[in-house]
Amino acid sequence: MTLQQLYYFQMIAKLQHYNKAAKELHVAQPSLSKSMALLEEELQVPLFEKQGRNIILTKYGKVFQGYVNSILNEIERAKNEMQSMLDRSSGHINVAYISPFGHNYIPKMVQKFLTREENSNVTFSFREGFTGSMIRSIHDNETDVVFGSYEENEPELTFFPIIRENLILIAPPQMEIAEDVIHSIHDFQKTPFISYDHSSSMGKFTRKIFREEHLMMNFVCESSDELAILALVTNNFGISYVAETKEVRAAIQDGRVKQIYIEENNYRYLYMIYKNGQFHEPAVEDFIQFVKNEYSIAY
Repeated sequence: MTLQQLYYFQMIAKLQHYNKAAKELHVAQPSLSKSMALLEEELQVPLFEKQGRNIILTKYGKVFQGYVNSILNEIERAKNEMQSMLDRSSGHINVAYISPFGHNYIPKMVQKFLTREENSNVTFSFREGFTGSMIRSIHDNETDVVFGSYEENEPELTFFPIIRENLILIAPPQMEIAEDVIHSIHDFQKTPFISYDHSSSMGKFTRKIFREEHLMMNFVCESSDELAILALVTNNFGISYVAETKEVRAAIQDGRVKQIYIEENNYRYLYMIYKNGQFHEPAVEDFIQFVKNEYSIAY
């Protein structure tokens, strides 16, 4: 059974005449008759019977007609949905991001994209998570664009840098530290230390720095992002080595944590991540190009 046979059947059932159906379908009548004979042979029931110079549906044909109409209606709906997805002005984009992007950066970026008249009808879905799991969702075609950290061994993905953030050492406000000297992380190896979750990209990245510096930090707990780490540092659980996000800078400025000035000069990049060489619907391509044009940084 082929899709063509279903379209043929639907037209014959509608016009109740082989010759008229053949003309409407732009096929030869013998080809049409043969196609229906093969369909009846496959179904093992007669679908049509003669009535004078016309034909009518048998009881089997009437039942089959209901299913055929339903199937072909769904196919038309699917075709319309595909065309809608190809419409630059009304596509849908699935975006995922790590927490530093979610509080301010992504909303402003998307709002700026949508203010352009040609993008005003594009819709978005958002979710937050770890870079690793979100990258898996790109490979599974569940997510179009991820904003997150770098992951190694991902040759099928493009990592386009859009943010650079310094890494800084922060401490509880009540911790006594000499503020007139530049310290080193090495000076604080015995101090209780709060790290990023070891399975997260930032957890892996900071631990790599510690290994390269031959540091043995006194890990006492882990947390998922800067906001959670700030809460722990504020409540005197220990010190931490974090990205200097807007939230971290605000916490330093209002005295909830203090910055320990150190000689180490490390930083991290955050990226827009998407699949290489894959067909993206036009709205997704437009969004990727918009981010490249508006948010590119020197690497």
